Amino acid sequence: MKSFEKIALDDFFVELSDEKYVIVKFPGTFPDYLSGSDVDLYCLDMKATVNKLLSVSNRYVEHGYRVVVSTKEDGGVYIDFFAPENERIDFRFDLHQSLPNFERVHVRPAYFFSILENSISIQRDAQSGKYDLYLPSKLDDLVLRYIEYIEWYERRPDKIKHLDYILEKIGNDPDLKKFLDKLHLYTKPKLLDVPPDTHFGRSILAEYNEKNKETRKEVADLRQMIENFNRHLDEINRNIEVMRAFFLDSKPYTVGKFILTPFILVKRAIRKMGKIILG
Repeated sequence: MKSFEKIALDDFFVELSDEKYVIVKFPGTFPDYLSGSDVDLYCLDMKATVNKLLSVSNRYVEHGYRVVVSTKEDGGVYIDFFAPENERIDFRFDLHQSLPNFERVHVRPAYFFSILENSISIQRDAQSGKYDLYLPSKLDDLVLRYIEYIEWYERRPDKIKHLDYILEKIGNDPDLKKFLDKLHLYTKPKLLDVPPDTHFGRSILAEYNEKNKETRKEVADLRQMIENFNRHLDEINRNIEVMRAFFLDSKPYTVGKFILTPFILVKRAIRKMGKIILG
């Protein structure tokens, strides 16, 4: 006789045999799980996947389970199972019909369909017989782990485990180095504000301030040079006015066919001097 003390995950995935999906971050303990756990599913047809999961969940409702379906802002769906007389979630199906909105890395939407298209299957035995379970390819598994590491490492240092896993797999399987090409094809980093109260933020801020010391000094020197130039220019203009007043009524000089007053001669000399000063 079937026990309903825990969710029998195999039953749900037998029902999904005809659907296009992958289990992201496949748990090594599957089908066993700890209370409060979840499983992430990328699925091509959200409506069909939800309906098939709910058709199986009805068996658990008949045995006292409470099943709650809720829609996320990004269009995803939660299916939460509460064991009898328990207000804490026992298990959750977290369904996605597109990639999550990552804050730290931009991922092209087409990558979602690439993951589904390149999925691999593993065969499992269930009470109802053998069935196929679908997972991301080895290559996509590495890319997804790397994205999660980038997304969470600042807030969740334990996510370093994903980077360690990637380095281990690449070192043991040369073909998996192709993941760098796929990473470059489908992702690019976002420009982010670095929190100043973090070690990384403090390092960047210190380097920025150090570099800006020289820039600020150069700007200050330039401003001083402009002020000096303007001061000299004012002085030249004052001298021109004094000399103009002095020579305006003076007798003009004749040079060839041209008649030059002393004022014009002095003005030309000052202009020539100004060109020499300005280079």
